[in-house]
This record gives sequence, C-alpha cells and structure tokens, in this order.
Amino acid sequence: MKFECGRNEAENAFAALSVTLNCQPRLAHFNNCCIAHDQCYDNQLGRIECDNAFCNCLQMAAAGQLFCKPVTSL
Repeated sequence: MKFECGRNEAENAFAALSVTLNCQPRLAHFNNCCIAHDQCYDNQLGRIECDNAFCNCLQMAAAGQLFCKPVTSL
C-alpha cells in the first residue's frame, strides 16, 4: 500500500512515519481519509466541505485508539 497523505514527498513521509509510530493498526484507514480528501478537492467540492469531511474521517479513524489521537492534529 502506498501511503498518500501530504502535498509532497516530504509531507507524505512525515505523515506516514507519524501514523506508523503512533497508530499502525489504523494506517489504511488514515490513508483512505487522505485519498478521499484529495478526491474531494479534485471534484471541487470546496475547502470547507473537503476539510470538514477530512477531519471527521480522521476522528473516526482514531476512535477508540488512545495513541491515534495525536495523529489527528497533524
């Protein structure tokens, strides 16, 4: 699986490392949130809509996982 969270390779690597170190079991879920966020922007649904959906997705990805919470604030 290619992790796709960030605007460039450096951001992508940092995000992947952060999720891997803090929340490995939810890596795929976080990645899906990022992919959906990119698709939302590609579909021009607007910043507020896309970012709110992204934040909600991250919160759901972290739900019930204490160590995942810091990842949602990156």
